[in-house]
Amino acid sequence: MRTRFSSNQTATRIFRSPAMIGWVLFLLGLVANAIVQPTLFKLSVINSNLGLAAPLVMVAIGQTAAVLAGGIDLSVGAIVTLTNVLVVSLCSFHHTGFWLAAILGVAAGIAVGVVNGFIISIVRIPALLVTFAMMSIINGVALAILPQPGGQIPADIYQIYGNTVAGLPFPLLLIIVGVLLWVVFRYRKIGRYLIAVGGAAGSSRANGIPVTKVRFQSYVLSAMFASLAGLFLTAEVSSGDPLIGASYALNSLAAVVLGGTALAGGRGSVSGSVGGALFLILVQNIVYFANVPSYYQTLVSGLIVVMGLATTGVLYARSGKWRLTNGR
Repeated sequence: MRTRFSSNQTATRIFRSPAMIGWVLFLLGLVANAIVQPTLFKLSVINSNLGLAAPLVMVAIGQTAAVLAGGIDLSVGAIVTLTNVLVVSLCSFHHTGFWLAAILGVAAGIAVGVVNGFIISIVRIPALLVTFAMMSIINGVALAILPQPGGQIPADIYQIYGNTVAGLPFPLLLIIVGVLLWVVFRYRKIGRYLIAVGGAAGSSRANGIPVTKVRFQSYVLSAMFASLAGLFLTAEVSSGDPLIGASYALNSLAAVVLGGTALAGGRGSVSGSVGGALFLILVQNIVYFANVPSYYQTLVSGLIVVMGLATTGVLYARSGKWRLTNGR
């Protein structure tokens, strides 16, 4: 009886999890893709789809960290772009080794997160304004570094990214590593504090949680995952493009909303965001194979974010817990 009760409890918790909607949508997208793309489950197609999915999954993980803490990060797409153009420029035009260029590219992205975190958490300017302004600044820097698409990375990096390891697609292993990296943070103080601060900043401060530090760390985490996404995307396309990350801010927010994370903060999970990101990649496939104009995908992503904002606004307006901009 005890085992049956425990199993029922576990099942109930799973179905009530905010992440469930993201994975349900992913499964529905998988079925729809199998209809329009009969070769969906061939290893080469799986490799290709996961290669496209890995960057968005990483950005969505980082965006979830910012949103859980009651914030938002519109600069993630620009960070993806910055990492891409910096790595490609260093490799192509300055003859820097790929791994050194990769370290510098990721470090530059994290530096953007440090600046975001400082201005938002310490100077206390709303996150929406700060990250939007930073997005414009970093996009300008990316254009200065690489004014037009071009350059390339070593061919072996591109080949490794599109290959398999022990029968598993390499991008899948990168996604697993990204999720495990989040798990490390989730089960430390920072992970618990993100949810606490996003749920009730005032109570968290009264209970001794360093709210300012947690908000700062959330933007560093967001930038770190976005810069890793930029690195993965560079390996996928093997060249540089100063506009390559333009869609990632909107799509990452859509993935977060689809994954059940409340845009007002304090509720949600990275697991759901991963499911939401995978679903959006499947939507791209459907759009392509069904010969639907590609701009409809942007329309759908925008509608998802707007609906998420409207829902959280209705839920939190009465209690004065609207924290989209700064978590105050």
